[in-house]
Amino acid sequence: NIQIYGDVVFNHRGGADGKSWVDTKRVDWNNRNIELGDKWIEAWVEFDFPGRNDKYSNFHWTWYHFDGVDWDDAGEEKAIFKFKGEGKAWDW
Repeated sequence: NIQIYGDVVFNHRGGADGKSWVDTKRVDWNNRNIELGDKWIEAWVEFDFPGRNDKYSNFHWTWYHFDGVDWDDAGEEKAIFKFKGEGKAWDW
């Protein structure tokens, strides 16, 4: 008897090529609907895929393609940061 389980995570990326400064709201670690304050952070959100040399696509990911991160590189702080801007919200 074989069973198959799907373990899928969407809208997650790791190993970015570069950082950007992003205007965010720090949110509660256990309840992301609770906003704790505003903070500009430096986030690893630039994905250029230089090794591909635009062979398959010339699309480059930026901060705007994500809703948040869990690390501020400038402040060396692990927390949940929701990006501010039009259309920025948790997708649940």
